[in-house]
Amino acid sequence: MYELRGVTKRYTRGKDTINALDGIDLTIGDGDRLVIQGPTGGGKSTLLQMLGGLDRPTAGSVELDGTDMAKLSEA
Repeated sequence: MYELRGVTKRYTRGKDTINALDGIDLTIGDGDRLVIQGPTGGGKSTLLQMLGGLDRPTAGSVELDGTDMAKLSEA
């Protein structure tokens, strides 16, 4: 099961800060199916990268079966 609590992801582009995700709370149970849809630039790909462990949140936690994925080594 995935549990996201207060997940925020910010990117810096020059002097600008882009909030790709801002305080996301989400629980996805084992066996659940999920559809992620929204406009371009809405954070869909960033959310999928968080769920896949490819990116780490700027703030908050992403847990998979009780393990905080941000605390795992990159290996």
